[in-house]
Amino acid sequence: MATKKISELSSAPSVDGTETFPILKSGFNYKMTVAQVLALISNATTTVAGFLSASDKSKLDAIEAGATANASNAALRDRSTHTGTQNVSTITGLSDVATSGDYADLTGQPTAATTSADGLMSASDKTKLNGIATGATANATNADLRDRTTHTGTQAASTITGLATVATSGSYNDLSNRPIDANYSRLPTVAFQAATGTTAGTAALVTKAVFHVGSSDASNTGIILPGSMTLGTEFIIFNGTGTGLNVYPPTGGQINYAGVNTPYALGAYTPLRLVLIDVSGGVYQQI
Repeated sequence: MATKKISELSSAPSVDGTETFPILKSGFNYKMTVAQVLALISNATTTVAGFLSASDKSKLDAIEAGATANASNAALRDRSTHTGTQNVSTITGLSDVATSGDYADLTGQPTAATTSADGLMSASDKTKLNGIATGATANATNADLRDRTTHTGTQAASTITGLATVATSGSYNDLSNRPIDANYSRLPTVAFQAATGTTAGTAALVTKAVFHVGSSDASNTGIILPGSMTLGTEFIIFNGTGTGLNVYPPTGGQINYAGVNTPYALGAYTPLRLVLIDVSGGVYQQI
């Protein structure tokens, strides 16, 4: 048989694996069938080349032509790698306020604050706050402010209502119910007390149970009994002058029922003893 090139050989109509190939190994010629040759080649793995398995072929067919590899799971799960936007309608479980943005759609809305719970400031509280000076400090407690020992400064008597006249005058003559007892023995006389004026309004006030007028003249002949005395009060009056005196009853009163505001004429160097017998009428009777 003449030698031919491989390219000059005729093509076999089919191959069933029984065909043989000449094999050279260690300087010797051997033969192998096509099936034996195929048996030496296994399916490819991730580290060794080989035949393409049917499952790998199916997987390959399912991959789009020109497809590129995805990033790692970690990268794909990282939101910083995501692009584009997502329509809210594709998200379930959102509350109404998530899309309306309306305060009215909130649940558990905060209420006005109370003294025991935080909350919103009411308009009235805001008005009150605006009325408080910046940096204002709290007053002391009511108990402390009411305690007179904590008060400072002084108060003018003119700012106090209800005071008796004697509270500011300090005058014995402005006292009501002056301390004159029924016996008068413990009260000293007024030695040489002068009479004054010629009317009840200008007359000298009788201030002691035993009243000694030591001086008078034509222009000063009056003395007047005090008002607001207790029933039974007595006065002993002695005119120690050579001039007659007018002894006036308290304003609105009488002596011996001689007439309202009518004076009793007391002669020179003459005593007079009177007792109050009618408090409401201011009536003194000579005894």
